Amino acid sequence: MAVKVAIDAGHGGFDNGAVYNGRREKDDNLEIALELGRILQNNGIEVAYTRTDDRYDSPVQKAQLANATGADYLVSIHRNAAYAPNTYSGVQTLVYDNSGVRKELAEAINNELEDIGFNNINVETRKDLGILRRSNMPAVLVEVGFIDNDYDNSVLDASVTRTAQAIADGILDVVGKQAVPASAVGVRKADSGSLAVEGNAVSDSDGQNAEDGLVRNNYESRQEGSVRTGKNPMPETNSTVDGVKPADMAYSVGKKQDRDDREYKLQMGLFRVFRYAKDLERELAGQGYDTDLEKEGEFFVVYVEGFNSLDEASKAEKELKRKGYDNFVVEIKD
Repeated sequence: MAVKVAIDAGHGGFDNGAVYNGRREKDDNLEIALELGRILQNNGIEVAYTRTDDRYDSPVQKAQLANATGADYLVSIHRNAAYAPNTYSGVQTLVYDNSGVRKELAEAINNELEDIGFNNINVETRKDLGILRRSNMPAVLVEVGFIDNDYDNSVLDASVTRTAQAIADGILDVVGKQAVPASAVGVRKADSGSLAVEGNAVSDSDGQNAEDGLVRNNYESRQEGSVRTGKNPMPETNSTVDGVKPADMAYSVGKKQDRDDREYKLQMGLFRVFRYAKDLERELAGQGYDTDLEKEGEFFVVYVEGFNSLDEASKAEKELKRKGYDNFVVEIKD
């Protein structure tokens, strides 16, 4: 039976990720991800994508999309950024638990990227990233160099195919033996064709920026304009709002009674500025809450989700209010 790898291109849609001199992380991520998929499929690996175009799904939604494909592994592609240009350089791979196949996969990818010229920073455990926390399969998030480092960009720009090939080689070294027929071993060349996930919900993070509370978010300047900033407004990341369909609107809960056939979530904040919303989402995710960020009309809305009864949602509402977060329960409508 063939091994299947789900590939996630981080960010997308209104979430540009890190930006440097007009270069957008979401674009680099997608280019690398598509090339990686072609190479893997040419080597006998079945491939699925969380996105193949410029669209947004939250980190949790991306994990759910990957889970729905029945993939054996998940590889999320990102690029890092620092508080100032050309401060840091190198590749870093993030895992939920640095043990077993996750550790092997992360180290193999880092080593292969080091061989083509990137500095190998490390493998780091991150339990606050939704795409790693909510995936059913071993998952790694690869930071393919710093987008605000000129040397790292030169390595990537010299050949995106070579960079994707290095990531593929790391994957194949760990999982490829289960899928690649003997006649195909050693044939590691990019080719066309792969399977894409159908029916992606349009609503991108982790951001972090994903998915995600990475080093890329340590920018100095701030911008006013949030409807409610919650706690610790996120520093400037130069994210812009691109065309994206608004997520389905949530509706306030009326009569408070438990209904097993309904789902609920907590609205935590409403913002005009994406980076402030992302900061609150990341802060809540870091405390272990399942978070989501949606664009509703002109606003970015942060939710804590995953409640199957009104009683569960109400308890979480009170808990978060005790922690100083204003919030209220909404019922999820199909």
